This record gives sequence, structure tokens and C-alpha cells, in this order.
Amino acid sequence: KFLKKATGKITFSCDQGFDVKKVFDELDKENSTSKILLFSKGIDEDGDIVSEFEFEWSLKRRF
Repeated sequence: KFLKKATGKITFSCDQGFDVKKVFDELDKENSTSKILLFSKGIDEDGDIVSEFEFEWSLKRRF
């Protein structure tokens, strides 16, 4: 979702690192697949949010 025109340098961030670690830890224990929904925000040089995205990742442990 785009909230305003993005000009200049845009920084994208996601603050769900703990959730990602939890999913990877579960994959190590169960040797299965998992899905996680992650949210990202695009922020311009003035600190304004210019976009918001959500991504669903499917993960599978391989050996």
C-alpha cells in the first residue's frame, strides 16, 4: 500500500525479528514447514511513512 509519493532516500524496515527467530527455532525442533506474515514500512528522509507492505513467507528446513 502506497500512502504518499516517495521521493529521496526511502528506508524499509520490519520490527518482527523476534517472530522470525521463533519460527526458525521451531523449524529446527520439528523439521517441518512453517509460514510467517511479515510487515514492512517504507519511511522517507523526513520520517514520514510512504508505504506499508505485508509478505507471507513459507519456510522449509533442508538438510
